[in-house]
Amino acid sequence: MKILKKILIVAGLMLLVLTCDSFAQKPRRISEMIADSEKSGGLLSGLLGGDAGSGNLETTVLSAVTFPNKVRVKYLGETRKISKKRKKNVDRWLAEYAKTPDAKKFYVNELAVDEDGARYWVIAHESAVVEKLKTAAKSGDEIVLQLRVLGYSKKGAATDYFLLAESLD
Repeated sequence: MKILKKILIVAGLMLLVLTCDSFAQKPRRISEMIADSEKSGGLLSGLLGGDAGSGNLETTVLSAVTFPNKVRVKYLGETRKISKKRKKNVDRWLAEYAKTPDAKKFYVNELAVDEDGARYWVIAHESAVVEKLKTAAKSGDEIVLQLRVLGYSKKGAATDYFLLAESLD
């Protein structure tokens, strides 16, 4: 009986190890994450009694609740300095919602990625993403990022999403 218990325990542990990938987070799509963000933003604009970003009025919405998601994208090999407007919003999110105002020094660049022909500029952590990509990937490679949608800025029909990559998987 003791041997049977040991065999069952070992078999159970082996099964757990072999299926552990099924418990890992499956990559999401940036487009899905943006759609979720738009739903919550639409709720907010409805509560405020208007259409966020209608006409010449510019509206910026930052989300207090975000969750990192794995995304699988094509790295385009391009980086650029974050614009002042985008940097201001990221710094505000880091201070007000992430409660990590000192982290703003790690977010100075953004990188271009592609998902199904759609190009996105992703604000990237300097040491955890930008520096690692210099040796880990080249233009055209598929990469997996831990990404958050912090919010967006909307003016008329144009919407600028604040996508933040915390790490490279």
